[in-house]
Amino acid sequence: MSSKFNFTLSSKVTAGTSILFSHNVMKAKTDDARLDAAVRTSPLGSPYNEDGSPRYLPTGDGFSPHPLADYEWDSFRWDNKRWAAYITTFVDVKILPEMNYRVNLGTDIKLHNVKSSQGEFSYDRRGGPPIAGINHSVANQNLYESILTYDKTFNNNHQLTVTAIHGLQTSREETASANVSQLPYETSRYHNIGSAETINSVGSNLNEWNLLSYAARVFYGYQSKYLMTLSFRADGASQFSPDHKWGYFPSAALAWNITEENFLNNSDFLSNLKLRISYGVSGNQGIAPYQTQGSLSRTTYAWDESPAYGYRSSTLANPDLKWESTETYNIGLDFGLFGGRINGNLEMYNTNTFDLIMLRLLPINTGYNEVLENVGSTNNKGFELGLNTRNIDKPNFSWNSDLSFYLNREKIVELFNGQEDDIGNQWFIGHPIHVYYDFNKVGIWQLDEAAEAAEYNREPGQIKVQDLDGNGAVNDADRMIIGTRQPKFVVNLANSFTYKNWDLAFTAYARWGNTIYIGHLNPASGKRYNHLALDYWTPNNPTNAHPRPDDDVQGSLQGSSQAYRDGSFIRLRQLSLGYTLPESFLNRTFLTNARIYLSGENLLYWTKSEMREFNMEPEWSANAALMPAVRTFVTGINVSF
Repeated sequence: MSSKFNFTLSSKVTAGTSILFSHNVMKAKTDDARLDAAVRTSPLGSPYNEDGSPRYLPTGDGFSPHPLADYEWDSFRWDNKRWAAYITTFVDVKILPEMNYRVNLGTDIKLHNVKSSQGEFSYDRRGGPPIAGINHSVANQNLYESILTYDKTFNNNHQLTVTAIHGLQTSREETASANVSQLPYETSRYHNIGSAETINSVGSNLNEWNLLSYAARVFYGYQSKYLMTLSFRADGASQFSPDHKWGYFPSAALAWNITEENFLNNSDFLSNLKLRISYGVSGNQGIAPYQTQGSLSRTTYAWDESPAYGYRSSTLANPDLKWESTETYNIGLDFGLFGGRINGNLEMYNTNTFDLIMLRLLPINTGYNEVLENVGSTNNKGFELGLNTRNIDKPNFSWNSDLSFYLNREKIVELFNGQEDDIGNQWFIGHPIHVYYDFNKVGIWQLDEAAEAAEYNREPGQIKVQDLDGNGAVNDADRMIIGTRQPKFVVNLANSFTYKNWDLAFTAYARWGNTIYIGHLNPASGKRYNHLALDYWTPNNPTNAHPRPDDDVQGSLQGSSQAYRDGSFIRLRQLSLGYTLPESFLNRTFLTNARIYLSGENLLYWTKSEMREFNMEPEWSANAALMPAVRTFVTGINVSF
């Protein structure tokens, strides 16, 4: 529900407000991971008894319950309710004809209530006592902006705009939670958690942060041909220690509107040509409150044979943490050809990010496993192309296209220890932040290689990896950079057609050249779970694809090396067909417009990975579940009165 009001209080003062309320309810009777569990369930068991009743352990294995246990025993509930209110208001005062003052105020209030319960025969409890939990949160963010603007044109040639801004953002979030187990009757679910025998945890928390900002901007334009913008802002974030709260960020931009020059004024070929050059620095303060201060966690002790509680340091303090800054050099060209039938833009950029804020792994003997630090700097170079074309523009038929092309090259320039690689965090100078660092699989040891395999303590049928250092052994020195999650380029192409009252549109998307890790291509070799029908090695099938199955072990040696794939794919993201009812028909009804449509999403895709043979989702993440590609079809009608 939303509403908006504007008021004219006088010839110089206007005001307005906007209010938006929302309420969302989401419920679930099982977890999203159950589809993956169904795929992994061993086919050697039966999920149902002869009389049709469900069998909780189809194979008798306590680690593999019935994948539909949550449904069959009605033992899972998840209830998520959200309320939100967004309220903004402004007052605008015309101080002088060329000077304006505006105040913006806003508040964002969110209430969140999540309740969950799992019974004895739910998939996760696996015969354990019922559990339930309730989590509440109340969050409020407030915004204040004060903007003074001076805007004047001199002698019809010189335009000057000066803007000064003062802003303040505040955030406060309170949370409370309780989790219990051993409910006396699980049908109460989360409605009577006070009856539980065991309180697993009770907690509450408060997070607050403030951001104070000052900014100034000067714009100058001459005859709409030569444009210049200079700006500077200072931001103070409460998350940082007193010595590092403030960050300072300048920027400058120049533009030349070439088509305003006399020598191009009457050009039939060029309808727009604008050259842009810019430099700017932006900041990132995206850390949680109090992260620079460290924290304590409660622990339990035995004190003279009696239980006691104490506290230990759990998060390492870092008062030297400061703003992450990104400076960007950009050159761009906007163009229009043939009276605007072709419009586009070209962008080339070079971005340096320094004082990068990231978690750095620490040796566990320090007492901590990680610390938040300014770990170094990175560089990104990239190119973007946007193109919009009116290919055919006739009264009864039209065809428009939109193309976007993007490529980016990222590399680490420096780390906290200078130009040295940080192997523990898998950060390497000259490479992207996120890389895969592992053994390089070169095949499977074959029967005629038994003697050589024995030198590496391997047998035929096991994975053969590259011996990088040539020392005749497989060790950590043989790991290498396998690839990166970053694609070489991304392309999106949209086309729309109209013929009389019919319309057709489709969007295709391609991501090319990235490496993905598919955990299901590195299955546990034991018989506990079901696996994909892969090309496994056997004496009668001397393949180099996957190692021999082995019931005696749960995983293959260097098994992760067989799960890396080229993640390139092309997807037909969306296809829609519609028909708009003619006016001659609508004139006989109470409707002003009506359109019937049929649309589909993710209808087709092609990927270099063999997962296409299993109709599995091509956009994999590092820990992706084995999810089938989902195709969605929607039909409907849009009407206007």
